Amino acid sequence: MKLYLLLLVVLMGTTQISRAQVILQTELFKTDGTHVNDPDSADFVRIVEKADSGSTMLIIREFYADGTRKSLANSVSLIPLQYEGSYISFHPNGKKKEMSKYHNGYLIDTTYNFYPNGRLYTAKYEIPPINADKFDAFPDPTYYIKTMKDSTGKDIVIEGNGQGVIYEDDFKMIVERGEIKNGVHEGIWIGELQSPKLKYLESFSAGKLISGESTETDGTIYRYTQDRVNPHYKGGMELFYKYIRENVRYPPSAQENHIQGKVYMKFTILEDGTLTDIRMLHSPGRSLTEEAFRVIRNSGPWEPATWKGKKVKVAYNMPVSFTLSGGYGN
Repeated sequence: MKLYLLLLVVLMGTTQISRAQVILQTELFKTDGTHVNDPDSADFVRIVEKADSGSTMLIIREFYADGTRKSLANSVSLIPLQYEGSYISFHPNGKKKEMSKYHNGYLIDTTYNFYPNGRLYTAKYEIPPINADKFDAFPDPTYYIKTMKDSTGKDIVIEGNGQGVIYEDDFKMIVERGEIKNGVHEGIWIGELQSPKLKYLESFSAGKLISGESTETDGTIYRYTQDRVNPHYKGGMELFYKYIRENVRYPPSAQENHIQGKVYMKFTILEDGTLTDIRMLHSPGRSLTEEAFRVIRNSGPWEPATWKGKKVKVAYNMPVSFTLSGGYGN
């Protein structure tokens, strides 16, 4: 049944807005953002369309498996997607879920989130990171929460102060609770994750995580000072790029045909650091794809990601550049 619905959605994407001329990309995903190839296992579809002739903007549409709209946005690039202008998403029941604005791929102004019943949940804006190490921490934004309401419309955070309640994306479960002071986390927060299944307690000061302790159902305890840590190459990412530079062999056929550019690869790093599900997202040519695949596959085990102190598997995107001047890398 999903196969039929998703194929129908693709057809809808070509006809809903008559000015949209060309479908550039159609991808299928699970709810957690995992890319899948089987329509019967997909929860939503993303369609990337070229806007009117003369415009460089791309139209990004997403639909749930039953054909209900999921989101609508514009992007100035295909890979990676770089949102520009208004973004709006919807709950499966059709009511709006989020309204926000982007510039050059970054959130600007106030983001509004809504409960499935249509009532306002939060009004917040992103706090830009200071001296963040892109290789160590996930790019999860920190928000200044100005307003938070319960599902009946009652204020629980006013002008950045109150008792906060954070829900799962589908609003079916409360993830964590604690004090919000001056717009950010303060003091002790308690929470629970379903995947991985953990209960945790964290201590904050002015929005900064001081310490955390999570517990599995079997009693295993993890202690941490970073909520999430990216997977990384053993020895550091600079060493990985050195490995790429020293081991990539520019394919002769690509050189002869003056083929160059970035190969965007995606792979999953398992809990033991093993790389799996290595695939190409976009490439200027087949021979460059094969070479990028080879060097990533042979790069050896990585340090796995951690979430709340527990090792977890994570999908990772990696561009590998090929230039005829002789350079290649990230």
